[in-house]
Amino acid sequence: GTRFVVADTRNNRVLIYNQPPSGPSAQADVVIGRPDMASNQANQGASVPNARTLNYPIGLAWNGSQLFVADSLNFRVLVFNGIPTVNNAAASLVIGQPDFSGDTAAFPPTANSLSFPMNMVCYNGKLVVADNSNSRVMIYNHVPTANGAAADVEIGQTDFSGVTWSTEPTGLFGPHSLAVVGGKLLVADGRGNNAGGRLLIYNSIPTVNGVAYDVLVTPANQSPECSPSTLGVSINDIASDGTRLYVATDHNVSVYNHIPTAAGARYDVSLGEPDPWTCGGPLAPSPSNLYGPSGVMVANGLLYVADTMQNRVLAYQCQNGNPTATPTPGRQAVAPSCPLRTAAGHGAAGYAGDRGPA
Repeated sequence: GTRFVVADTRNNRVLIYNQPPSGPSAQADVVIGRPDMASNQANQGASVPNARTLNYPIGLAWNGSQLFVADSLNFRVLVFNGIPTVNNAAASLVIGQPDFSGDTAAFPPTANSLSFPMNMVCYNGKLVVADNSNSRVMIYNHVPTANGAAADVEIGQTDFSGVTWSTEPTGLFGPHSLAVVGGKLLVADGRGNNAGGRLLIYNSIPTVNGVAYDVLVTPANQSPECSPSTLGVSINDIASDGTRLYVATDHNVSVYNHIPTAAGARYDVSLGEPDPWTCGGPLAPSPSNLYGPSGVMVANGLLYVADTMQNRVLAYQCQNGNPTATPTPGRQAVAPSCPLRTAAGHGAAGYAGDRGPA
């Protein structure tokens, strides 16, 4: 719709803008997890959480009527009925803990527990959660209606008590982000566990525990770290507009013009670096570079990127079918299907993989 929501992780809050920001001076209208905009203590300084507090929120999801927040260091997902309109709103439901005061990562894990959940996706009434520290993805066949509800299916482990790190076809090694495109479940795996960035595709939402992926787009511990067919040390987030796939890595946003169907698929455009062989942070913040982007989202015909290490969000718009990295001054009259297919040049416009290196 019209609201713009940002997980401001290290300030232990979620910011809500009633309209998409019109520029860098835009101010949020509502804050979740805090009584005001000026404070930032985890759990508002309390020793235990409650329905109004947050501790390192990372992922967000929206199913049309409910807002989901991955409250990572409280080892839970909070559910809000609707987008909050007042500061310090209370969540309606908690997943991963028996009640709002719980903040324990169960070991061994159970079908009711979560440990450092990092992202969620909603699809056809299902809720899918990347349960990072338990090296699994939890699938709820229906959005829970009671606190501490059990998941119906998990992948990455053979059963709900398993907690094995694995890069085998049936294993996971720290899933971080999720997307569903055309009924396919995409999983970014390997965040923070030194397994490199794996991009996995399941051709349908799994209905039984411990199934294997169908496509391994990129394997663990890729070499070279940066190239058109590898995605760096870590895949931080993934998103799709229904046709293209956007992958935020430690050093860029890689754009596939189509959802990959085979191992080693090359991406088509690199945003944030001058070419796909470049890895590293920027010399100074500019419209054309990214440094540790951790979030991507497509909305209102724009590609939004959480440029984490530079403490900013960038919005990319399309001009003549090509992406530009200039932050957009508010909502633009851009068709939602505006393609990010090839780039007019390097740097700000990104890298067009079908042209070869610069």
